[in-house]
Amino acid sequence: MTDSSAMLQGELRSEKERERDVAPVAAVHGRACDDNDHSDLMDDTLVSEYRKIKNEFNDYRQNALKVTPGFIVNNSSNLLGAAHVVTEMSMFKSSLPAGEKLAVYNGNPFTYMYDATKRVFSVTFSKSMPKNFNMNVLKTEYGEGNTLRGIYRFVTDTNLATERAMAEQGVTEVSKLKLSNPWQARTTMFGLAAWGLSTLIPDKKDSPEEIEKMTVLQQTNPLGYIGERLKQAVWVPEWHEHKRQMIGLGYIGVGICSTLGSWRGNGMHGYSFNKGYFMTSMFSLASAIPLLFAQDDEKAYGGFGTLMMGRLFFLPGSISRKFATGEPGAAWYAGATAAFQAENYAQTLVGGAEKKPDGTIVDHQEIMKEAKRRAKEIKSERSVSKLAENADAITEVKDANPSTRIHVGRSEALEHTAPDRSVAHAV
Repeated sequence: MTDSSAMLQGELRSEKERERDVAPVAAVHGRACDDNDHSDLMDDTLVSEYRKIKNEFNDYRQNALKVTPGFIVNNSSNLLGAAHVVTEMSMFKSSLPAGEKLAVYNGNPFTYMYDATKRVFSVTFSKSMPKNFNMNVLKTEYGEGNTLRGIYRFVTDTNLATERAMAEQGVTEVSKLKLSNPWQARTTMFGLAAWGLSTLIPDKKDSPEEIEKMTVLQQTNPLGYIGERLKQAVWVPEWHEHKRQMIGLGYIGVGICSTLGSWRGNGMHGYSFNKGYFMTSMFSLASAIPLLFAQDDEKAYGGFGTLMMGRLFFLPGSISRKFATGEPGAAWYAGATAAFQAENYAQTLVGGAEKKPDGTIVDHQEIMKEAKRRAKEIKSERSVSKLAENADAITEVKDANPSTRIHVGRSEALEHTAPDRSVAHAV
């Protein structure tokens, strides 16, 4: 065999070896590409399904708005606020100790309603006041020198809470305790305040100018938008202008107190933690987000109702645990939660909408689209302006520093005049 043929065979063997080595890698890459294709296809399918469901729901909502009288649509926050107040009274009844009545019925339904409403507000306020909340005791006895740990144990240690209740009532047996849930009373207090004001404050609809202004702010300055919405929520003199932000602020209180109330499930064996109640409380807390930060009332109240209906996944567990542990107000709690869900469903369908006398439903989508287009233009102009400012700043620095100009000029001169040493060497 000649040297040239041996060399040729070696090259062929090397080529085959390279193909053999590359083949598995290519196969892996091919599978990865196929996996990515499947992943992209799955993402596209999920997006299309989501859009389909969203469009179907929007059509259903539009049909519901068409058949609902304009008076109900345009005053939904007032009417549903009043319904929430009545339901909160039922929820209050569920937190009372066994055998305690909401009010005494003397044959006059109006007097009974007045006495019941008065008692709900007065007792809710008094029961909401913290008891035995001594910071020194929390730090030394519960927290072992750590105040935060003491507060955490004060809230979440159900055995300690049962012992405190026994000491307050002067009983030595848990079965003789008359337990109530103070955090649930505080939840009711926030709910009564928010929806009571919602009932009384007239329903002011969003103006196109306000929607456009806030949409542009949201797109161009998200932190500024959040700050503006929070200011609207806490600024009491303008609650009549920003009612749903006020309700959102109230629901932050509702969510926090309801969450803490998860550790005050009361039954035959003292206080206990209710996981289902905790999960429903998370939805209550999250429902404040659209009320506070949505671009218009329709998205705000609709989003609120939708999130609150998410509680349905966990309500059966919460209700069944109350019955299982023998809570005296379990039936009232079940009835109140059912009524709340009916009101949330109504919020999802008609909350925040506006209907003209001729039956036309006011749609803000085009206003928002135009505002988002304007926001993109503003951000683009800002980017161009910032680039121009940076270029001007660089020019000013060069002009202001002579040594920089000399250094740059000398470098350029060296580049043009330096001999090509590689060529000289080759020569």
